[in-house]
Amino acid sequence: MQLANGAVGLIQVRASKDTMDVLDGPSVSEIIFRRYARNPNGWSYTVFPSKSNGFYDAIVASPEDSWHLKLDTIFKPNPLVLGTRSEVDLQSHTISLPLSFGYREVNPTVARALGTEGEATPSLTELLTALSPVVPEAGKAYAHGPFVLTRKAPPNYGEAQARVDERLTTDMLRLVRTRYPGYG
Repeated sequence: MQLANGAVGLIQVRASKDTMDVLDGPSVSEIIFRRYARNPNGWSYTVFPSKSNGFYDAIVASPEDSWHLKLDTIFKPNPLVLGTRSEVDLQSHTISLPLSFGYREVNPTVARALGTEGEATPSLTELLTALSPVVPEAGKAYAHGPFVLTRKAPPNYGEAQARVDERLTTDMLRLVRTRYPGYG
């Protein structure tokens, strides 16, 4: 896949007998968003430290699909991201919350008032719980989340997914070294 800026957005990864597509951040984000737009209910987004190399892993799961992402960091606004659709149901490896991940339309006036005290001001949790996830439209204001950040990686999810994780790590190391030549 060739991106508009000339960068390659698709890396072929061999996982057992099948070929698995590992996509760069913009490509995987676009695909996940298209899936979200079909059904914004029941999503989760869990982030945890990777088992090696100081990277972070994320599991983005819907009732139909699961995605495994590798992030170079969570400490900058635009991290490097690689990801692939998982052949394993990763929904069981996410942390359940009282509300699902998604975009929730919010009134900007109410959002600005969240930090103030007053009886008429709802808490962030009350506000988000009262709103259902929607597909965002241009020109409106949205809250995006919740993102669950945990220190604990999910339990081992099998040999096939472990190979995918290993390949995502290898590809991320290569990407980081290419973008930042001074890196290890």
